[in-house]
Amino acid sequence: MWDILPLFIGAISLISGIYEVFRRQTLLKYGNKTKGIVFKLEEEIGSGGAVMYFPVMRFTTAKKEWITKKSSTGSSFSQLKIGDKIEIIYDPENPYNAEILNSSYYSLPVIFILVGLSFWIYYFTS
Repeated sequence: MWDILPLFIGAISLISGIYEVFRRQTLLKYGNKTKGIVFKLEEEIGSGGAVMYFPVMRFTTAKKEWITKKSSTGSSFSQLKIGDKIEIIYDPENPYNAEILNSSYYSLPVIFILVGLSFWIYYFTS
C-alpha cells in the first residue's frame, strides 16, 4: 500500500498546481489591476521552525472600497518592505480574491507542478 503513496502525493500536488495556474490565469484575464501598498508583513512559523513572511496588501477598488488582505504567498525572506508600492490584480466581484502581481506570480503553482512531477517520476521509475 505504501508503495503507491508517491503516486497519490504527486497527483494531489499536480492537481493543486494546475488548479492554481488556471485560477491565476482567470484572475489575469477578468480581474482589475490597481496600485496598492504593503501595509504590513505578517510572520508565521512554518514547518521545521522556519519563519515565513506574508505581505499584507492594502488597495482601493474601482468602487472606492478599501481592501486589506494578506497575500496567499509567503517566503522565508521578504523582498517587500512595509510601505512599498505594489501592483495588484483582484476579482471585481470578490475583491478579497486578490494577488500581488510580480515576477513570482506563478512561482507557487509551478513549484506544486514540479513537486508532483518529481513524485510521479520517482513512482514510475522505481
